Amino acid sequence: MYGSDILNEAWRRGRMALSACLRPVCDKAYESHQLSLSLDGSPG
Repeated sequence: MYGSDILNEAWRRGRMALSACLRPVCDKAYESHQLSLSLDGSPG
């Protein structure tokens, strides 16, 4: 196995783990953003 293959696999796994960690944070930020928009008095 070549070093680049190992690097690519590690990068892919790390990216998956990172996105799994960030998804709840992004969802929370999106919800609070939507909430602040609705509190601005705009319709909806």
